[in-house]
Amino acid sequence: MKLPIEEAVDVLEKNLTEILTVAEWAELMGFSCAKYFSREFRNSWNLLPSEIIKHKKIELFKSLIESNPSELNYCIAQEMGLKDEVVLSRYIKRHTGRTPAE
Repeated sequence: MKLPIEEAVDVLEKNLTEILTVAEWAELMGFSCAKYFSREFRNSWNLLPSEIIKHKKIELFKSLIESNPSELNYCIAQEMGLKDEVVLSRYIKRHTGRTPAE
């Protein structure tokens, strides 16, 4: 069953560690086509779905670091649904221009 596009951000936030791609998000929303989901999302939210995924993942990383600064990046990567700390570092660097240590 296809969920209303207005619920997309709530679905993303509840499943953030499992959603790595727009296609996975679209599937959770009940869309059979990621392009159609992207168009509907963009029309409703005025943002690309990939942008909101990145934004929410960065917010999650920041909150995990702030809540437990001594936690290893490997553990944080696992909590974010990423493979390891190398993938986490690349992800953070690519989307913020800074490494997790900075």
